Amino acid sequence: MKWIVAWGVSIVMMLSSAFANAIDIEAMTAKANGNDVEAQYELARYYLSQDNYQKASFWYEKAANQGEGLTCYKASAMAGALALGYGDLEPDYVKAQIYLEFAAKADIPDAQYNLGWMYAHGKLGDPNDVTARYWYNQAIDNGSQDALFEMGMIYLRGGHGVAQDLTQAKQWFEKSAATGDSKAEHNLATMYYYGEGTRRDYKKALHWYEQAASQGVPESMNALGEIYRDGKGVKRNRAKSVNFFQRACHEGVEAACDAL
Repeated sequence: MKWIVAWGVSIVMMLSSAFANAIDIEAMTAKANGNDVEAQYELARYYLSQDNYQKASFWYEKAANQGEGLTCYKASAMAGALALGYGDLEPDYVKAQIYLEFAAKADIPDAQYNLGWMYAHGKLGDPNDVTARYWYNQAIDNGSQDALFEMGMIYLRGGHGVAQDLTQAKQWFEKSAATGDSKAEHNLATMYYYGEGTRRDYKKALHWYEQAASQGVPESMNALGEIYRDGKGVKRNRAKSVNFFQRACHEGVEAACDAL
């Protein structure tokens, strides 16, 4: 099976250059040092935009430790995400759990997603998909799209307290693919191609592989090369097959290189 097993922390880092240029660092630092929680949060965002993860983490933690309130919860979610080991920061899962739980209980979806990820990937002991599923569901209820894919992965792989259920896996990948998630598109295509959790349907497999390939998924490019080479649901087309194999090979898929 040519699944995409992808995961990652959820962290919001997209900041405009206008934001970065508008910051008066001296004035903001003075306010932050005076325990102004908003200044601490904005200073952390600035340092994050500059890829200075050490200072970003420092100021997010300062803001998170101010008490309660939306800014504190958002800062705690970011502090927890960075503590998972982002950029040049070493992972500190104990710290991450503390900050993420604080934010997750305040319904911050990124924190709920990252907490689910920690349980799913054994960062708090043995992998625990029951608890991971709980937090992913909470994140989904609060608008997380990333958690849709991870729910599909829980049911796809099975184990760690949750039985494999390919029908449910497909349903979650469908929801995730509807948001444009390329990993879900690839996995959905693979389920249709092999008839796992659904009836085999080469045309639907082709559609979803094409969607994922258009977003740069190398494994989907390789799959399309095979489909056009073998004529699965389409007429054999050597030119298309070679083109997809070349693209996948360029992205490091050894099977595609071997197929050329």
